[in-house]
Amino acid sequence: MLWQGIAYGHVDIIGTDHIHRDNTSKAGSVWDALPGCPGLETMLPVMLTEWHHKRGISLKPIAR
Repeated sequence: MLWQGIAYGHVDIIGTDHIHRDNTSKAGSVWDALPGCPGLETMLPVMLTEWHHKRGISLKPIAR
C-alpha cells in the first residue's frame, strides 16, 4: 500500500525517527540504554531498491 501511495502521488514525504547513538550508549541494562538506533544511512538504498529497481517508480520523487 505504501508503494502504491507513492506511485500515485498520495504520499509526499517518507521520514525516519532516526537518532544516532553509538554502541557505548547501549551498554548496561535495557533500562540504562539511551533510545534511538542508526538507520538513516539505509533509507536511500532501501528507497532505490524497493521503489525504483523493484517497482519501476521514477527517481524524480526521490530527488524532490
